Amino acid sequence: MSILGTLDLLIGLSFVYVLMSLIGSGFLELVWKWTSLRSRKLEEWVLINFKKGKLGKKILDHPLIDSLSPKGKRPDFIPENLFAESLLDEVWKEYRENVDAGPESDGLSNFYNTDQICKAIGKSELLPSEMKSVFAQYLKESEGKLEEGRKRIAEWFDQSLGHLSQLFAEKSRTYLLAFNLLVAVVLNVDSIEISKYLYHNPVAASQLADAVAQLEEKGQLLKQVEHNKQMMMLIEVNDTTSFSNDLGIDSLVALTRNEIDTIREYISTLETHGLPIGWPRHEGSREIIKPKGAQWINKLLGWTITVLAVSMGAPFWYDLLRNLLGVRKVVKK
Repeated sequence: MSILGTLDLLIGLSFVYVLMSLIGSGFLELVWKWTSLRSRKLEEWVLINFKKGKLGKKILDHPLIDSLSPKGKRPDFIPENLFAESLLDEVWKEYRENVDAGPESDGLSNFYNTDQICKAIGKSELLPSEMKSVFAQYLKESEGKLEEGRKRIAEWFDQSLGHLSQLFAEKSRTYLLAFNLLVAVVLNVDSIEISKYLYHNPVAASQLADAVAQLEEKGQLLKQVEHNKQMMMLIEVNDTTSFSNDLGIDSLVALTRNEIDTIREYISTLETHGLPIGWPRHEGSREIIKPKGAQWINKLLGWTITVLAVSMGAPFWYDLLRNLLGVRKVVKK
């Protein structure tokens, strides 16, 4: 096989993997929106860890937190600085309500300094004793700088959410892996069969590579992959707000339709060049031609290679695809 033929084969495979990755990322966005996975787990964590006196609910209902999501819904992500401020506000509110003297005689208002909030934490019935000690220590170590104390509490919140963040990332990756496997089986995306086809049909492989090069020149692939890259980065830092809080059902459906239309164009590119994606059927019948005996082993291996390859992510395959197209352009001269 010539160098150009090898490049065409690799470009075809890379394009298939980019397409599969984009389909998977679209699915993951829908899972985030419709299952509210992140927001449910975050709400549970706050309510359980601050259940005394329903402090958790008060924090979530605080205007700073409540404004992060549409009315009637909980946020997917709470910035640590807003959490710290909301927590201290609720503790201060409790203290003001419980003092014997009125606000005028005691000089209390909605605003507080470091000494005042330390006193409020010490007398609070909402915070567990271990948290009272920790938060009070943070504020005392801030040497009168309230913002520094809030920053320390914010860091505590961020670190405490570590296990929740890890759980969310793991679930997202599990959903994605399962979906990719489902797509590989349902659409019969068999890497071995695709490689054989491209190897034995160099003309089709060359035409497919040309079509992919045209898509790349239009910038369509780059736009889709950048979206995918941003979303996968948000899995790692566990901030899905950008993809869910600002999207109502109508706008989400519109976004999904646009994604689907683009992906359909990519699939059409594959179908035009005869790639063996999808289940073959008996002539004149809708009955699928199923593998027999040892053929199932090759089929399972082909699906496995596809799923493992797609798990590398769209950015990886897109970067490789661009490099291969660049080399192909030089070789063809």
